[in-house]
Amino acid sequence: MKDRLKKIVNLIGLITIGITVILAILFFLGINDNAKIASNFNILYYWTLILTVLIAVIAFLVGPILSLLLNLKGLGKSLFFIIGIAVILGLAFILSKGDPNTIYMAKKPENIASIAYYTEVGLFTFYFIAVISIIAVIGSEIRNIIK
Repeated sequence: MKDRLKKIVNLIGLITIGITVILAILFFLGINDNAKIASNFNILYYWTLILTVLIAVIAFLVGPILSLLLNLKGLGKSLFFIIGIAVILGLAFILSKGDPNTIYMAKKPENIASIAYYTEVGLFTFYFIAVISIIAVIGSEIRNIIK
């Protein structure tokens, strides 16, 4: 069961990485044309939104449920994970201001406060998770050195 699930998750991960790379290439190919910049930005924005919702659903619903079904002793870890993600998202929402960008695309219709707000939420969430990951890697290496 675990091997099959692992293969499915790896395949889905590779597919999403492939789609993201293709969209990034398309974005940078249209960087010289202002009309293409706006349409490519919208495509990347909606793709990011889809991935964020997908990851949230997996993290909050599918992940803990599968974890509990496969390992009932892991209930504490699952609850810790859910609470940790909720705290990270809460901090990201609190720290985000949502001020529209005044330098790039200042007169474009895409430059509105709600999009800027959710973009900042995504960036702060990424920053928090990246810092936590780096601290975890350094901490585990220090723990291995001490042992």
